[in-house]
Amino acid sequence: MTTPGQPRPTPTDPLAVLDSDALPGPARTWLREAAASVAVRPNALRVLFPAARRRCGQERLDAYWTVDEAARAVLLAALPYRGRALADQVTALYHHGGPAEQRAVLKALPCLGERGAEGEAVEGDGRGEREAFTAPALDLVREALRGDDTSVVQAALGPFAAAHLPDDEYRQAVLMCVRSGIPLARVAFPEEA
Repeated sequence: MTTPGQPRPTPTDPLAVLDSDALPGPARTWLREAAASVAVRPNALRVLFPAARRRCGQERLDAYWTVDEAARAVLLAALPYRGRALADQVTALYHHGGPAEQRAVLKALPCLGERGAEGEAVEGDGRGEREAFTAPALDLVREALRGDDTSVVQAALGPFAAAHLPDDEYRQAVLMCVRSGIPLARVAFPEEA
């Protein structure tokens, strides 16, 4: 399903992107303090997450991130949760956010999904933390794909969806992109086996 010769959006580590002099000193200081605050008081994220664009900017950093998206991904990565607890926090932020916050959540899923792999099995159902994160994260992707904001749809069809959505659902989403005028160069495609 890959299309030869087209660049694919791949998430770089958001903290590495932000540390590359993309942020002016005050914004970099704010982000470090905000991430430290979220690590100690996760509820602080409710106020800090929407403030990222105002405090850090919205310029494009690379092919994948804007400054505010990467800053929000750093804040999400600072959460002291794994598995289902992390998925619940991410879901709440997605549902209470506007399109910019929703794009940031969707673009951060590949980074957060790797974090969900740490730790022991989740009590009660025997699934690992990665699976406990992946299922609700896929629900967010599916919800975004049913929406009408093409920028959110485009963010939903990133590397996380390419790796986790069943093939038939992914093909339907790609067809929807074609009908909606979303350039396929901005869509991540699963690796062919």
